[in-house]
Amino acid sequence: MDFVKKYLAYGIYILVVLASIGIYAWSIMINNQNIKEYKDIESKYKTASSLSSKAVHENEIKFYNDNIKLAEEDKKNVIDFCKMTSSRPFLFIKIFPFAPQDVRKQYYTNFGGEYCKAIENYLNVLHASDKPSALEEKNYLDNSKRTTTDPAGGGADMRRGGGGDLGMGMTSGSADQKLLIEMREKRAEEISVYANLESFVLYDFWQNHDGSTGTTAELQNDSWYSQIAHWIQEDVVLSINKINSTSNSVSENPVKRLIEISFSGPAATSGSGSGAAAGVGGRAMVGAMRARPITTAARGAINSSGIGVASRTGNIGSLPGIVENAGGGAGATGARSGINALQSPSYQMTIPWTGHYTNTLTDVYHFTTSMIVESNKVNELINALQSARSNPDGTNSRNQITVLQYDLLPVNIQAEEIDGYYYGSGSLVQANIICEYVFFKAGYDSKVPESIKGGATEATAKPAAPAPNPMNNLRGRRF
Repeated sequence: MDFVKKYLAYGIYILVVLASIGIYAWSIMINNQNIKEYKDIESKYKTASSLSSKAVHENEIKFYNDNIKLAEEDKKNVIDFCKMTSSRPFLFIKIFPFAPQDVRKQYYTNFGGEYCKAIENYLNVLHASDKPSALEEKNYLDNSKRTTTDPAGGGADMRRGGGGDLGMGMTSGSADQKLLIEMREKRAEEISVYANLESFVLYDFWQNHDGSTGTTAELQNDSWYSQIAHWIQEDVVLSINKINSTSNSVSENPVKRLIEISFSGPAATSGSGSGAAAGVGGRAMVGAMRARPITTAARGAINSSGIGVASRTGNIGSLPGIVENAGGGAGATGARSGINALQSPSYQMTIPWTGHYTNTLTDVYHFTTSMIVESNKVNELINALQSARSNPDGTNSRNQITVLQYDLLPVNIQAEEIDGYYYGSGSLVQANIICEYVFFKAGYDSKVPESIKGGATEATAKPAAPAPNPMNNLRGRRF
């Protein structure tokens, strides 16, 4: 019995030990599982905490969405503005992109008439006129019951000056001379700036155009680039008006005389068979002659024989010429898919510091303008040329002119007075300015004649392809 008791006690002790070991092992297993679950929970908690700190508030999402919409609106506004700058009114829209064959003569005649009317209106806008003509001076003297000696017998065109102190064969200090000085000074007080039809080099060409002579390509070329010339000339006129806005008198205005606005492209060639005869100033037009590109409208100093400007030295019918980067590199893409044979690869007047050349988005042209201006107002004139402008009704807001370079030449005041001009007192210079003009093709590409684009004639013309998005090539432009 003692034996049983003895070993039963041992058995109980062993069972207790085993139970203790089992409980210990079980507790360790439970603890490990708890640790694992705790770490998992801890990791998830940290992840949730991290995400909560990075969560975007609903208002912030709305803010970004609103900014995206504003950016899209800005983009559209810029594109629309670019188009608007080059969506200008046409002189005679019926000939663009081509004129129907059966009314071709009448339509091109109408275009020429509208171009000449526009030039004549420029003089009204500028409140401009030329110096008194020889006939006006003669009548003035006759009406004043004065006599004068005319060595030319009355048959010469004395508007450019002749012999004698005033080109009228009279002696200095004579009564007639005093009367003419009085008349010329009166003319200067009645107008804002000196200018005439010869200041716009294509006027004579269209004034004498017969509307039919020339191939279809020639007629399209001459009319399209004359339309471009009109838009450029218009902005130069508006620039002069801006700087001359304070007075109606030549003697008080900064810009005294618009000598010329001219271009570097080839001469207009259509209509030369029978229509392009003598021009307004009695000069013969040679339509087929191709003018050489010029660097400035005039490079010689003014003298008693008058100012030698481009239209009087073989550049009378020059059209605007597309400026391309013929040397390769940036911007060296063609203006059109195949440039019109009547336009050379590039008609640049100087190397543009802007780096602007014709490409798939823009058409770039160079032009020169020559003016007599007060020497201390040259910077003001340049700023006026480069400033924003619009039509009188506020449409077509634009800023497309950049001055590339200019020359300032001295003015022989005495010689100019002999020639019939009176500028008042002050220091004057002749400013010969080379400018760049940039058009966005998107504004007018559907109206460009197919022969200009290098494609079909009117028989096979197709609608123009949509212009590329100008936003992809916009560059900041001052000023």
